[in-house]
Amino acid sequence: MPGTRPDRFDKAVAGRGYNSAGSPDRSQTERRSIVSAHRSLTTAQLLVQCLENEGVESVFGIPGEENIRLVDAMKDSHMRFITVRDERAASFMADLYGRVTGKPGVCAATLGPGAINLLLGTAVALTSSTLLVAISAQVGLNRIHKETHQIIDVLSVFKPVTKWAEMIVSSAAVPEMVRRAFKKPKRSGQATPILVFPKTLRRSRASLASAHLSVPTSRTPCRP
Repeated sequence: MPGTRPDRFDKAVAGRGYNSAGSPDRSQTERRSIVSAHRSLTTAQLLVQCLENEGVESVFGIPGEENIRLVDAMKDSHMRFITVRDERAASFMADLYGRVTGKPGVCAATLGPGAINLLLGTAVALTSSTLLVAISAQVGLNRIHKETHQIIDVLSVFKPVTKWAEMIVSSAAVPEMVRRAFKKPKRSGQATPILVFPKTLRRSRASLASAHLSVPTSRTPCRP
């Protein structure tokens, strides 16, 4: 019919930010902005965004070489990184934070002995049914199989005192793994998950696949 657009025009504009009427397609435009944002994110920044989406406001811990990128990424967020004298204090502060607020307390440490220092407060949180999520650094994936300085099998150490322990080996898995770590407390009412973050991922760029993983944005506190 006269005045109608040919089918080939519809196909041409489809996927270019316009609908068949030639008007901007908001859904595609928003999708492109999300993908563009994720293209410029490091994995550490993506991890921080996922923590924010879970309602995390404070992280207790000690900065170090292995987790400094994660700490730096928090500067551009609404979260506070609260430094402590040693990681044991961080785990106990996260435990008390969970008891008082009803939200998961989060503590972070570097690798090796620093990670092991989180063990005591993490065990207390488990036996007290307190909501706590621990984040530990680890050596790079390129040398995790070697007998290198301060390398410890953190997962094996923490599994007896946690509900769930896993290591992030891909940036694309960050949103799903963070969601699972925070979902455990809400389901079981007793949780101390731990996420291990290898050093080689801290500077790596987040995969575009991460943009398609849904991460809840609700900030409703979970109750034990």
